[in-house]
Amino acid sequence: MKQALLAALGLLVILGVVFYTRRPGTTPAGGPAVTASAPTDKPPSKPLAADVSTDTVPDEPPAQKEQANMIDPAAAQREIVKAHTTFAIDLYKILLKNNARQNEFLSPYSISTILGLTTAGARGRTAEEMSKVLHIADINAVNAGASHLTRDLMNSQNGSRPYLLSIANSLWDSSLYPLLPSFTELAQKYYDTSGVYMVDFRSSPEAAREKVNRWVEEQTMSRIKDLLPPGTITQYTALVLANAIYFKGDWQTPFESQLTRNDNFHVSDALDVPVSMMRVSGTWQYFEDEDVQVVSLPVKTSPDAPAPSMLLVVPRENDALRSLEENLTPELLAHWINGLEPRPGQVLMPKFTITRPNDLKDPLKAMGMADAFEPQKADFKAMATPPPGDNLYISGVYHKAFIDVNEQGMEAAAATAVALAGRGGPPRNPFIVRADHPFFFAIRVEPSSEILFMGRLTEPAAVPLVSESVGARRGRGDRGERGTRGERGRGERGRGNQTTITVTFSDANAAAREALELVTATLQDTDFVSSQNHPGLFISLGQIERAANGVISEDRENQAAYASATNALANSIGQGIRLSEDIAGRGGQNQASREKLGRLSERLRAITDK
Repeated sequence: MKQALLAALGLLVILGVVFYTRRPGTTPAGGPAVTASAPTDKPPSKPLAADVSTDTVPDEPPAQKEQANMIDPAAAQREIVKAHTTFAIDLYKILLKNNARQNEFLSPYSISTILGLTTAGARGRTAEEMSKVLHIADINAVNAGASHLTRDLMNSQNGSRPYLLSIANSLWDSSLYPLLPSFTELAQKYYDTSGVYMVDFRSSPEAAREKVNRWVEEQTMSRIKDLLPPGTITQYTALVLANAIYFKGDWQTPFESQLTRNDNFHVSDALDVPVSMMRVSGTWQYFEDEDVQVVSLPVKTSPDAPAPSMLLVVPRENDALRSLEENLTPELLAHWINGLEPRPGQVLMPKFTITRPNDLKDPLKAMGMADAFEPQKADFKAMATPPPGDNLYISGVYHKAFIDVNEQGMEAAAATAVALAGRGGPPRNPFIVRADHPFFFAIRVEPSSEILFMGRLTEPAAVPLVSESVGARRGRGDRGERGTRGERGRGERGRGNQTTITVTFSDANAAAREALELVTATLQDTDFVSSQNHPGLFISLGQIERAANGVISEDRENQAAYASATNALANSIGQGIRLSEDIAGRGGQNQASREKLGRLSERLRAITDK
């Protein structure tokens, strides 16, 4: 049970494309069933042969096959990753138009992959529209790139890879609308389908739906259920194409469960949600500018395997996520990623779980994929041959995704993180990323840079508050309740079992300038920083830095605002004094570290009464 509760990172996503046929003049539901061969829910060892009518589209011509054979797989993979990224951001923005405030989560890899396979079976304007939406320039290159990318992602299947990643594609057909041999061969060659699952949509649509959903559950460790809701499969369903991807891994640098605390997630200025806030110190790839903080949190991997990581993008301002998402482009994403560099710091992030179903029909139509959903305009004759008078079209695209993020990980990976800090130029101040307000995130894999999953957390599920051993905490992070405002600035620190420290000063600006100098000097002491594993100390120093800057930038004529900024500085300094003295008194500190903590406390106390 404990292991299940502490699963560090588990992600699942499913996509299904359901094809209907237009059957003018046929018997409606409840009428006589069309005779069909006996269905089976097991895939054959070979792609099924189909009875090809005179309307069958011939196999691709020799010149086209020769062109496909001449494609450079590595170049094709780069192109498909670029196309997947652009499509992912396009779709993400469309989804947010109807979901401005809620959590979002999806797998652009899964969606792009199955729609790419669908596009391979399209012709004419249907194929042109789908290719444009998916940013496909050459379907032959896309097929080769998809194959190379999947094999690259699935590398190291010899058991040495410490995370679990599985990808599966499946085709579901009935004998009434047989898939063309050329399409099943293409699906097997480039998308690793193992053949065709035969079902009887016409006579037993509900049983067929249950079989597809059961396959989904098996591929996703029972995490995703009822991908296809009731009513999505009917007697007019012709084909179903499905993709499943499942991922689970441990953090390379784990969040320490004993440091998880009750905290607030600031959904908006008017709403806070109680969460379990995880905390960890380490060295990560990090980027920052005036608008965002970006940190890459890696999952444990092995030398010969791809390297998954979560890219956490936290806006500086609590209410800035919407603006960030509106301006998100592949170029901006690349700018953040290319700017990452090793840097020590602390990350605070809530534990969260998201399960998100999406019907993608309307979003895809809004993006320009129109004809594929029109019974009289769709052209999928490169995929299957319906009976005379019928036509295949897409009736729905159903997507469901799940993510769970919490603490589990292996501490042995911390040595690797520390080793990274030694590379590059002069040491830089440790950062603090506090994801206590709406943020964007993506799950990526290097070296391909493919985005497997992406989403936003705007409102985590509230958690019951539990008692804590170190005093009650209120407000943001480890801050206690603010002291009473006064002309000279006064803050009382601590509640419960914590020591109460009163901080006062008559010249807040002078105190703020001295506090900034002290924080800067402390964080530039790399020996001291590397010897500390208590994130609360660095969080406290960051709070002092922000509070000091707040005092210096505040207008003294605005007495209420200046008094508030002064009290914030007093409170943060009091917290810094308490923490430095508390940590110095614990075991595990060497003599040099204890002396530096003592000097830090003395210098913080010296700032008071300035």
